[in-house]
Amino acid sequence: MHEATALRSATGALSSIKREGLEPSPNAKQLSVVITGDDLGLRADWDAGIFEALRYGVVTSTSIVTNGGTYGSAARALREGGFECGVHLNLTHGEPLSPAAEVRSLVDGRGHFPGSIGRFLLRYARRTVRLREVALEWERQLQRAVDDGLRPSHLNGHYHVHALPDLFRLTVDLARRFGIRWVRVPDEPPWHAHGPGAWVRVGALWLLGRRNRRMRGSGAVGLIPCRGHAASGALGLAAWRALLDHLGRRTPKGLAIEVSCHPGQIAEESAALLSRELAGELRARAIPRTFRELDGLSALR
Repeated sequence: MHEATALRSATGALSSIKREGLEPSPNAKQLSVVITGDDLGLRADWDAGIFEALRYGVVTSTSIVTNGGTYGSAARALREGGFECGVHLNLTHGEPLSPAAEVRSLVDGRGHFPGSIGRFLLRYARRTVRLREVALEWERQLQRAVDDGLRPSHLNGHYHVHALPDLFRLTVDLARRFGIRWVRVPDEPPWHAHGPGAWVRVGALWLLGRRNRRMRGSGAVGLIPCRGHAASGALGLAAWRALLDHLGRRTPKGLAIEVSCHPGQIAEESAALLSRELAGELRARAIPRTFRELDGLSALR
């Protein structure tokens, strides 16, 4: 009992130190940035990296995969640490929460999701994916988080699958029904991509984002533009500086931006998220926030 109390006290103290270190300077532009660690609940080593970045780094929120292999332990750690999270809607990896017989268009002969974004997109392009089955599975993924007391603050998709036509509208509808305030909109131009191989992926997401922005939210749901995926796997300190430079020049005052990242997966990216240098850059240029701290700020609506 004494050890648990001491751990909670230490965690609270470290959190206070972290937040103090990220307080913006008086000269910082009024740019609010949510830094989201994606893929929580998929692997224990990735989870460890995310929680380290939440406790000691610049990450302010996370997105959890509720059908992931380490979801149970990750959900407990979220509750015990008091961290904010959203749900990372999944159609590509692992087994669905739904019985396979109810989501036949989403699974293979073993009852598993296809295992890659490429195989899922092939099904989607062939129009064999049934939207009612996606809606059923995603509702169960979201309901699991709610039932486990996680109070999701935002929604997005594993590999940004939620940005696809029809699936985006479904995501916004789920957010509205569950009282979730924010849905991610990929919003990074392809000329920011790192290497020719990424141009097609980033360009496709950018075009989907421009299309989805026209929905302008639904009722109380805000659409938050998201950056970071153009440098996915290479979001080191230099890439962060370039990203912040561009945001500082191009982002209207008062608009909130999300940056997605993947702590625990790439050494360079993880090191940047824990570095004093990046904390200092953020302090000088922006206001790091959680999604729940965005009330009253502008969104794509």
